[in-house]
Amino acid sequence: CNFPGIGNRQLHRLVELCGGFEGVYFASREKWAAVLKEKQVEGLIKHTSMWKPGEEYRKMRAAQISLLTLLDAEYPERLREIPDAPFALFVRGRLPEETAPSVAVIGARDCSEYGRSVARQLGGLLGSKGVTVVSGMARGIDGISQEAALEAGGRSIGVLGSGVDVCYPAQNKALYARLLEKGAVLSSYPVGTPARSQNFPPRNRIVSGLADAVVVIEARVKSGTLI
Repeated sequence: CNFPGIGNRQLHRLVELCGGFEGVYFASREKWAAVLKEKQVEGLIKHTSMWKPGEEYRKMRAAQISLLTLLDAEYPERLREIPDAPFALFVRGRLPEETAPSVAVIGARDCSEYGRSVARQLGGLLGSKGVTVVSGMARGIDGISQEAALEAGGRSIGVLGSGVDVCYPAQNKALYARLLEKGAVLSSYPVGTPARSQNFPPRNRIVSGLADAVVVIEARVKSGTLI
C-alpha cells in the first residue's frame, strides 16, 4: 500500500498475479515488470531495499491508524461495489456501522452565505437523525456541513486527499480533532502524503462511494465538486 508511484488498478493486478500481498512484496523484478513500467520497477527496487515495514507499521499503530484492505471484513461494503474500488484505506477514528444511512454533502470552498446556511441546516438535520455525513473536510460547504452534523450529536466521515495524519486544510484542525473523536478520517493515500491537487478527483469517488446519496449544495461549473 506504500509502494510509490503505482496506481490503484496496478496494485489489484499485482496481488492477483502474485497470489497475495506478501507475494507482491517479495516478487522478482520480472513479475513486477509484467504489470509495471520499467521506471516503476526501478523505483520499487529502490523503495523495498530501504523501507522498513515493521518500523513503519509500529509508527502507524502508535498514531492509532489502521489499514483496511479489500480482503478485510471491516472494509466498507458500499466501496466494494464502485468502479476502481480503493485497494486499501488508512483510517483514523471509528467508522460508523454499515447499516447506518449516509449522505455526502459537498460544495464550493468559496461558498456564498446562502450556501453556508444550507450546509449548516442540512448537516445539522442529518446528524440529528442518525445519518452519517460524508465529505472532504475542505473549507466551505464540506467542513460546515460536517461541523453541523457533529454539533447535532451525529457522526461524520472525512475523506482526505492526503495521508490521514495530515490535516488539510490546516484551518480545519478543530474539525479534524472532532472527527477523530466522533467519527473517522480516511484516505487511500499512504501516511505522510501531502495534499496535492491530483489527489482530489480520485478522492471524490470514495466520498460518493461511501454515501447512499450525494447532495451538491453549491458549486462552480468547472469544479472538483462536479467531478
